[in-house]
Amino acid sequence: MLHDEPMTAISTAARGLAGAFALLDDASLRLLGAVHGGGQDMGAAFADMALAKIQAKASVATIHFADEMWRDLLELQGGP
Repeated sequence: MLHDEPMTAISTAARGLAGAFALLDDASLRLLGAVHGGGQDMGAAFADMALAKIQAKASVATIHFADEMWRDLLELQGGP
C-alpha cells in the first residue's frame, strides 16, 4: 500500500481512529436492524461496539503519546 504522506505515529493512529468510527457506525446499524427484527445478531453488534471503543482508546492514547514525545523533543532542543 503506497502513501503520499510519511508514516508517522499520529497518521497511523488517525487511520486507526477512522477505522474505529467506521466499525462503530456499522455495528450501530446492525444493532438497529436487530432491534427492529431484521435478523441481525445483537450480540455480535455489541461486541463490535466494544471493539471499536477499545480501538478508539488505543488510537487516542497513541496520539497523546506522540504529542508528548514531540513536546519533549522540542524542549530538549530549547524550543517553546
